[in-house]
Formats: sequence, C-alpha cells, structure tokens
Amino acid sequence: MVEDQQLQKQNIKEILNHKEDLRLLILKNIQEHIPSWRNIITHEMVHLTRLSGLSNACYRVKISPEVDDDNFQVEMQGLEPQSLLYRVFECPIVDWDMENVLFKTLSDQGIGPKLYYQCAEYRIEGFFLSRPITIFEMRNTLFLDAFAEKICDFNYNKEAQESVNKFISMDQIQFRIWMSQWVDDVKKRLIVLREKQANNPDILRILQEFEEQFFFEGHIDYFESHLCSDSEIVLAHNDTQENNILSSLEDSTQILLIDFEYIGWAPRAYDLANYIAETMLENAYPLKNGIKCYLKNFMNDQEQKYLITKYLERHYEKYFQGDKTQVSLEDYLREEVPKLLQETRHLMLIANYMWAVWSLKILKDENEGSDKCFNFDYLDCKIQMFKLVKQLYNF
Repeated sequence: MVEDQQLQKQNIKEILNHKEDLRLLILKNIQEHIPSWRNIITHEMVHLTRLSGLSNACYRVKISPEVDDDNFQVEMQGLEPQSLLYRVFECPIVDWDMENVLFKTLSDQGIGPKLYYQCAEYRIEGFFLSRPITIFEMRNTLFLDAFAEKICDFNYNKEAQESVNKFISMDQIQFRIWMSQWVDDVKKRLIVLREKQANNPDILRILQEFEEQFFFEGHIDYFESHLCSDSEIVLAHNDTQENNILSSLEDSTQILLIDFEYIGWAPRAYDLANYIAETMLENAYPLKNGIKCYLKNFMNDQEQKYLITKYLERHYEKYFQGDKTQVSLEDYLREEVPKLLQETRHLMLIANYMWAVWSLKILKDENEGSDKCFNFDYLDCKIQMFKLVKQLYNF
C-alpha cells in the first residue's frame, strides 16, 4: 500500500515536471518568433491549456492572470496577442508540408486563424475566442446556414486550390489515395491485433465486425461504385466534424473551420456527407475514452435537404458558371438538390469506411493490446454508423 502511494506520488511529480518543461519550451519558441512576448521573464507568467485533437497536440497559451505582480499586470495589459495557439504536429500519416502551405494561404486571405510562425515540428497561430460546436448544434438551422456557406466557399477557394494542386493534382481523389496507403497496412495490423487482444472478447467482436463490413471480398470495387462518375471535384476539408467547427463566443452564428490535416480533392458532396454522418458521433465525450455514438441524433431527411439547398444557393450566388438569365435559382435548385442529396448519401458510406480504416491506421503500437485508447470505441461507432446508413437508404 505504501509502495503504491509512493509510486503514485512519483508519477504525479513526473507529470508536473513534464508540464513545466513543456511550458518552458513553448514559451521559448514563441519568444523566438513573436517579439512582443519577450518581456515575459519566466514561464510561470503564462498559462498552458491542452485542447482536444486526435491528429496533433494543441495548446492555448495565454498571459497568466494569477501572477501576483502589479508591474507585470500593467505591463502586459497592452500586449498583443494576449493568447496564442501552439500546435505540435504529431500524426505521421498527414502531409504537413501541404497543410502548412494551405494554412498560410487561408491566413493571408484573412479567412483562417492568423499564422505567426510554422516549421516542420510546430506552428504558432492566433487564438480564436470560441468553442467547438456540439453534434446536437450541428442540426440547428443557424449552424446549417453558416456551415453551408463556409464549406462552399472553401470548396471553391481558387487560391487554396492552387496551393494544394502543387502537391496533388485534381485527378487524384483523396479517397483513392487513402485506400492505396492505408488498407494493406491495416489488413496486416489486424493479425497482430487479434493476437494481442486474444483475451478481450469486446475488442475481438469489433475487429470481426470491421472485417465483415469493410474488408469483404471486392470491397474496393463496392466503395468505388458509390462514387458518382460525373461528380464535380473540389478542394475538400474531408474532416468536417464538430471539433473542427468553432463558434465565436461573441456571436455564436459566426463559425470558423479549422484543422486541415486531411485536405484533398473529392466530390463536392463529400464534406456535406461527412458533416451529416458526424452528427452521430461525439468526438469530445468527457468520459471513458472520449468517444460516444448517438445514432438517434442522425440528421433527418428534411434537415439534410435543407443543408444541401443552402449549399447550392451559395454556389449559385458565387460560383455558378452558367447563364443566370437562362437558369433561375428555382430551376437550378429543382434540378440539383435531388442529385446532390443522393450523392451525399452514397458518400456517407465512403466517409464512414475511411474513418473506420483510419482509426486502426493511426493506432499507436503501444496501444495494440490496450482497451484504454479511443481507437476501438471510435471504430465501433463507425461500424454502427455505416450499418445505419446502409439500412436507411437500402444500399
């Protein structure tokens, strides 16, 4: 008992020491690139908060209000910026060079977080005073309006498209790239996982169902068949879920898209499909492993049609290439809404498939025998979401 208590104290001490070392390192890097922060003498003068993130580590860094020094408080009142976001690039399957170029483009356009500095290991960004929306808010018409506008503008952003085209040509659909890079590795990993999880029937059940739903014979042709051959290809965010949509604390209807790790070319319905599917999955659940599935929260048909209509209204207003004297908005919507809605539902299958594969692709080696990581809960949710979409739309 005494030994356990001593070990626990030692672990807590190591965690605290690590946090202090991390705070010191982050402050040092910020001061190197942001001169206004060089008057901060010690790392105790800043407050560090870890934010959620599955592909990288993000920290909010702000001037500490707890420093008991009147001179410091007066001196820091005029400091700008008061808060920063420090992002550490961790996920090995992300093309961070491409993401960094896109991030700078959006920053220069003033439609993304402000870029202060970035390198191969980390980035210093402006902090947007906001909160992630919830999966329940994702069905609210005010957020549907805001998201439809933001994602349409992103899909058709010419400068952003040119930035990404330097790395990947438009004929390379991101879904196909991921399949070629991930599927074989995950198939090999399944053998290892069955061995390491041999005494965990719940995990074995998830792995068995994963193979049955996603890795059946001919599965690649099956998913390819759900890509519409005449789809318009656009620049896609590819990860439109609640944690990547921030709502301003000053005006909740003002949103900002963040986290562009998985950008690439995709049919224009893909971001809409991913958004709709993600209304079933809470990626920031406060208990257990941080994941919870809410199948009953799936966006209904009326809400889906509303989102598609708002997206197409934005497209007609800003990006329609036809003759508006010959094609009215009403005519355009009458023809395009049913087509885009049907394509969106097909692409929900692909979105759930790819994120299911992703969850095992990014599983850390040290967690292959564990049930305390988010990956298996996430995978189980994706399987259930996939099955529901198939059932609802008779795919």
